Amino acid sequence: MTRTLSDALREKYVYEEKNSYETLDVERSEDGERRSSVEQKEGGFTISYLSRSRVRSTHEIETVTLINQQVTLIGDTEWLGQQFKSLCEVDLTGNGISNWQQVFILLSTLNNIHFLNLTNNPLGRVTAPDDLTLPEQEQSFSQIKTLILNFTQIPWKTLNFVLPMVPRLAELHLSGNDYNNVDLQTHHENLISLHFNNNPICEPQHLLSLAEAFPSLSTLIAHNSQLASLILPSESIILAKSFHQLQCLSLSHSRLSTWDDIHFLSLFMSLQKLRLVGIPLLHEIKEENHRPFLIACLQNIQCLNGSTISSEEREAAERMFLRYFQSFDEAKRPPSFHKLLHQHGQLAQLADVCLEPASHVDLNIKFEDLPVVKRKFDVNITTGQLKKELSSDVVGLSPSKFRLYYVDVEDDEVLYGAEEMKVMSRKLFSYRMKSNDQILVQRKHVTSS
Repeated sequence: MTRTLSDALREKYVYEEKNSYETLDVERSEDGERRSSVEQKEGGFTISYLSRSRVRSTHEIETVTLINQQVTLIGDTEWLGQQFKSLCEVDLTGNGISNWQQVFILLSTLNNIHFLNLTNNPLGRVTAPDDLTLPEQEQSFSQIKTLILNFTQIPWKTLNFVLPMVPRLAELHLSGNDYNNVDLQTHHENLISLHFNNNPICEPQHLLSLAEAFPSLSTLIAHNSQLASLILPSESIILAKSFHQLQCLSLSHSRLSTWDDIHFLSLFMSLQKLRLVGIPLLHEIKEENHRPFLIACLQNIQCLNGSTISSEEREAAERMFLRYFQSFDEAKRPPSFHKLLHQHGQLAQLADVCLEPASHVDLNIKFEDLPVVKRKFDVNITTGQLKKELSSDVVGLSPSKFRLYYVDVEDDEVLYGAEEMKVMSRKLFSYRMKSNDQILVQRKHVTSS
């Protein structure tokens, strides 16, 4: 089936004016009252009325979405240019466009488009740039800022031809195209965001090729790759230097398996946000240690897996990291261990701490001027459950009437300031509580209006 974009837009966004006639049979009853009937009644009569459908103006439409509409051609370019002058965002996911010539016709006809989604269109069928020509008098499409080519199977040869046609492209999506290498011959200074998920690249050289092609890249999202290492054998630091502007990186569900790779990420000087879950290295560590150990190794990261890292959380993470690896042989200690040891000093008193998480902890509850109360709690209960227990057992106030603060205490000394327990669904073990730590209860003050 061949369907044009212009036809699909007419059907979805334009209502043609037309006349329609409907009939209504009316019959008088014995008492003289009129009533309607779906069938002609003896003694009655039929009336007709005119219905006109409203015409919708398309001149101010800025966004259109045509998903799985079997569009293969652009169609009536003159009509498109007249009716959709303001169009700037087009989503054509799941259609049948297989010829880049049609894409070029669309962009030259509607030259305000800055967002184009061609996900799941079979654009991989055209592989030879010699088969591609630009519309007459059209050299480039500088209006395009975002181009989505997920699951199009577009080959590198075609992409190398297309990218120079969009010189101001800032965001590019190439996920799900089964790339097992990177063969970019272009150099794109304006691209700052690249989505490269579900491609089986496996060598750090592939990342280096992306960095060289897109030197201004600040965001790289590359989930579900086969990447097993970040370190190039020839010059280990070159990858970090090449990504000198990278601020946001995701390498979740890759095959990274060594602490050397984690340490290497700390050399990315601009990197602030990182997503890193589901890697083999973390499979060897208890889940509750995943986040603190990564934080301890990555002092440059400000946000891990979507959550901001506070200074208190980093302090606790580094101490936990040192406790854990202090008993390891020198050869098995991560590269970050000695730097943290130099930073915090020898923590000999922590060497005997049991690393197995306790199922219960004895906590000291402090509420206003009342005597301190010691209670045992299951570390698997939530903050909300803790508030309910304290409400009836210690405080005597409704849970909504007071706040809780956790204080990490060791040898009767406060390690760092009170941390408000704001998230009611958070479990106690996630605070890494231990016996003799404190819970401060603070009454909420009601302000009179």
